Amino acid sequence: DWLPNNKSAIAITDFENPEHLALFINHLNSHDLFYEQYLSHKLVKSGVTNRELLKYLRDRPKKMINPFEYYLRQFECDVCKKIHGGQRKIMTKREYS
Repeated sequence: DWLPNNKSAIAITDFENPEHLALFINHLNSHDLFYEQYLSHKLVKSGVTNRELLKYLRDRPKKMINPFEYYLRQFECDVCKKIHGGQRKIMTKREYS
């Protein structure tokens, strides 16, 4: 999970149907304070609360020639760890609809 915090993206799976998602987006569009909560990782210094992301940011090399390549390699490592980690996730009907 690379999201800075639990309000840095809108997960469509959190909504019962597209209509509820649209209502939520319209609500954010009409209320700046609620919308700005989804920008806290950009507007507030302490807006990033994802411990794994913070760890990667802290542990990255101080002098990087190409930051994109570093993050891409880290992502690839995480994908391999998930694939070979032996953990299985039971999919729900909701994830297939």
